[in-house]
Amino acid sequence: MSGSGPDRGRVDGARTPDGLLPCGRSAESLLEAASEPGTVLDAHQQRCPHCRRTLTSLRQRWAVVRAEALSPPPVPPGLVERVAARVRAAIREPSYVQVPSSRGQLRIARSVIEEIARRIVDDRGLPVVGCRTVEEPPGLVVEVHVVLPYGRSAATEAEGARQAVIAGVAALAGLDVAVVDVLVVDIEVAG
Repeated sequence: MSGSGPDRGRVDGARTPDGLLPCGRSAESLLEAASEPGTVLDAHQQRCPHCRRTLTSLRQRWAVVRAEALSPPPVPPGLVERVAARVRAAIREPSYVQVPSSRGQLRIARSVIEEIARRIVDDRGLPVVGCRTVEEPPGLVVEVHVVLPYGRSAATEAEGARQAVIAGVAALAGLDVAVVDVLVVDIEVAG
């Protein structure tokens, strides 16, 4: 409908150079009626042949848009099956962390390391609401999301949690933790 030049905004060829219908109304004033079924037209729109002709043209054009919006986009063949297979594989096989050893292989599921860290921090009186591990330079990173009890120092609690997680994961899993990130996600007010 919009554009430039002498045909700017022409819907059915009945617009004046200033973009208005011969009756003085703009085609834009009819867009809601064209796009929303059941819209009540005012008295002028109901009687005016220019408005009615433009509305008919707009409704025809809008029907094409509505039909496209209602038709789902085509899914490439095999996409659903490939995605489902990857999800099933990710659920079946947990991600592991390799424990260095010269005598054989030891792999520990990340979920186990996360549970160890979660329990260590929880035992310190910091409620844990989430935990994840990632291997990135400089090594194993443990991220713990906690709720800080009101009145306790975030910096002190975070440092204590860091030291406890590093020592606990080393003792229980034989892994060196390079970084422990403590994220305070909420505060707990007693009572």
